[in-house]
Amino acid sequence: MNKQSIWRLLTLSLILGLCGQELARAQVDERKMGASLAKASQQLSRVIGNLGESHYYLGDGYIYFNQEYKTRGVYVPGYGVVLKLPRMRLGIRSRRVKRNRKNGELYIKVGNRARMRLTSSQYNHRDRVYYIRSNNRDSYQYHLVDRDSVIMARKKSIKETMQQFLTQATDIMNQLPENERIELIYNYPTRYNSQYYIDERRIKLQMPDLIKASITKKTWLQNKNQADIQEIQVKKRDPNFQVMSGVFKGLYRRSVSTSFYSYGGANYLSLDKFGVLYSVNFVAQVNTSGDERYIRVVEGEVVDSDSIRARQSGNYDAIKVKRQQENQKAYQVFEQEIKQHIINYGKLLKGLSPSQTLALHFTMPKHWYTTDDSQVPRSVLVTVKGAVLQGLKSGKINEESAKSQIKLIKY
Repeated sequence: MNKQSIWRLLTLSLILGLCGQELARAQVDERKMGASLAKASQQLSRVIGNLGESHYYLGDGYIYFNQEYKTRGVYVPGYGVVLKLPRMRLGIRSRRVKRNRKNGELYIKVGNRARMRLTSSQYNHRDRVYYIRSNNRDSYQYHLVDRDSVIMARKKSIKETMQQFLTQATDIMNQLPENERIELIYNYPTRYNSQYYIDERRIKLQMPDLIKASITKKTWLQNKNQADIQEIQVKKRDPNFQVMSGVFKGLYRRSVSTSFYSYGGANYLSLDKFGVLYSVNFVAQVNTSGDERYIRVVEGEVVDSDSIRARQSGNYDAIKVKRQQENQKAYQVFEQEIKQHIINYGKLLKGLSPSQTLALHFTMPKHWYTTDDSQVPRSVLVTVKGAVLQGLKSGKINEESAKSQIKLIKY
């Protein structure tokens, strides 16, 4: 076989391989996958929420939209489904042990000026004691707890929940190609007290930065209980990826953006050899009034909100249409500006090879008037290959050509 024939075979193999990848990706119905992700997100949010302590709203009665913890899910073509779980509140509090100056008794303050007396034979002055609150909020009871045991139990619960979900994830798995996966991510919050002890020998461990559970469809078909569950310590943040986090955080500040804004940053997740995924959760469009953003709660009941005022005005439908039109205009601006942002700032991203993918997942604002708005998706995934960004930086690709290769997938 001569060299020309070999090159033809290699070229044909490459073309067939690329066609196979595109065919595998085309098999995924984006609308159906979006509905499956919404259902899975609700399920995981409910299960994780039941594991942790229910929390209450701020004392002044105001609730800010989009600040509640929810599972965020996205399908990334070529990689699979990524679901970021909500953070679970442990419900553990700690106080310094104090001594009563009059009688010498030891105690800790537990709120509402209440004190819990301690046994002097078990505790020392200035020790840090952990306790947990139980029963309803009108008649709290306080119980001293071992923080390390609670942490170990909650970690076990999270892992068991991850495995159980993956075992039962038939709906999503049936839609994925064999080489793709479902990946669950639980991020631990940054804490000043990030260490714990695992047994009576007092072996000190560092709290993980995240717990990740992953399983490919191929493995799942063979054994549904073989998910790879890891506790991961991120020893060093990638400065290249952090730069882009700062860029998108700045671009979608309320005083800068012309479409939607976010109070949080653009968190990123390395997708191994595939690339990197950034996530941004929008709060509202930039021209939203203060009255529209907040609701008033008194004794656990909503007494004032934008939707309530719309109903009381007698022009509910007209106000709803107006709100939707404003949101739709903001979304149209977003579609145009996100491509331009990638053109302008994507060249700053280093460490991404030509074959890897830059993916950005934007969750749109959720309000009373957006639930049945067909013109604005729940979320948008924006993807572009590293080769496009490098070609743009070197001048081999012009802006118009680069924009045409930036893909928007709407869910």
